[in-house]
Amino acid sequence: MDEIARHDPTLPTRPLGEAARKYAKGSKAESTLKGYRTDWQHFLTWCAAQGHLALPADPTTVADYVATLAEQGECKVSTLEHRLASISQAHQLAGYDSPCKTHLVHVVMKGIRRDLGVAQTKKAPATIEVLRLMLEGLGTNLVGQRDRALLLVGFAGAFRRSELVGLDVADVAFMPQGMVITLRKSKTDQEGQGQKKAIPYGARPETCPVRALKAWLKAAGIGEGPLLRGVDRWGNVQARRLSDKAVALVVKRCAE
Repeated sequence: MDEIARHDPTLPTRPLGEAARKYAKGSKAESTLKGYRTDWQHFLTWCAAQGHLALPADPTTVADYVATLAEQGECKVSTLEHRLASISQAHQLAGYDSPCKTHLVHVVMKGIRRDLGVAQTKKAPATIEVLRLMLEGLGTNLVGQRDRALLLVGFAGAFRRSELVGLDVADVAFMPQGMVITLRKSKTDQEGQGQKKAIPYGARPETCPVRALKAWLKAAGIGEGPLLRGVDRWGNVQARRLSDKAVALVVKRCAE
């Protein structure tokens, strides 16, 4: 997995001469190459969480990947298509057939387009621009670090308030690519089978959910038990977890 994680989807796996490497890098805009790398990193993290091989990936893995993101409401159709292009690029440059061009993935994406075409015209609950404004007023004390982690992790994972406050330290697995959060039970998982959400490192440190959560846990000295907790007026971290009403108040305060 480490070898796969180091693979740059913008370049072939076999060594190239200096001139060929330069032209290969120059074939696409730097912003496009950066997008490929970010998408590939997200796919790697998700595959690691699910125990799937990322390179070469089976078509069923790719189909499950885009379907999961669509179900979680994390991506627009255009974003899913861009991620498929990145996965395809990585496979082709590594000498593999693209799993994204199979009939299975095509059919799944067709269904996603039909389902999300109307649903995504609804107003989103928040945008990254709004989130950045909400973060600006947060301090560097324990409350500020907790609220930063709460907002960023909640936004990145599209968690409900009840899901967010129900998380324990044991539900978070930090990895080189980011972190994987396990929901033991949620509103959409009434049988309690559990659901894993992969969250990669953010491009900007100030809005990175992984860094924010690590900073909160370290500052609060939390090694087990509830992930998000109250902090009293003297700066003492409480043992009990936050309530979903407390999360609503945090969001309201930061939005004002």
